[in-house]
Amino acid sequence: MSFSAEPQKARILESATSSPTKGKTSGTLSGTIGALGGLAAAAAVIALTMYASGLAARVRAIETQLAAEREVARFLASPDTATILLAGTEQASKARLKIAYDRRTGRALLFGYEVPPAPEGKGYQLWFIAGGKPLPGLVFEPDVTGRGRWSEEVPPEGRGASVFAVTLEPADGVTTPTGPMILKSVSLS
Repeated sequence: MSFSAEPQKARILESATSSPTKGKTSGTLSGTIGALGGLAAAAAVIALTMYASGLAARVRAIETQLAAEREVARFLASPDTATILLAGTEQASKARLKIAYDRRTGRALLFGYEVPPAPEGKGYQLWFIAGGKPLPGLVFEPDVTGRGRWSEEVPPEGRGASVFAVTLEPADGVTTPTGPMILKSVSLS
């Protein structure tokens, strides 16, 4: 029996140069890279979805605010809306207040400018003076800049008022004026 070393040598050489994981290594690496790419894509989709959701919420909020501002503009432009200007007294000489109200419905908007902050436990109370009788209205407080916008319903008996005033009162309001007059009406249109 003759023994040839050449085929044996070729098999050993082939076995030594080939690895059982040779094909698997590159497959595993490309699989890992593919999986990481998939995770990155999924994270990007989630981030974009969250951004779009936040953006959609902001757009809805802006649309709601715009609709409210348009309604205010319609209200102010209505021929049924009267405008009353109140000027500050010696107590708050720079303070101003504009009242726009519909005499039929009683709906009113107040816009305050340069109204000083009220002392603690106090607030500014609006009064409708009709037939010489003061009718209590909204108690309000301006923001830190002295400005504000408030909504009010003028009671039926106050819708014919020709005089309006604001006094400094307890923060809960009162039924008859007790504090100093801060603003009083100067014109009615």
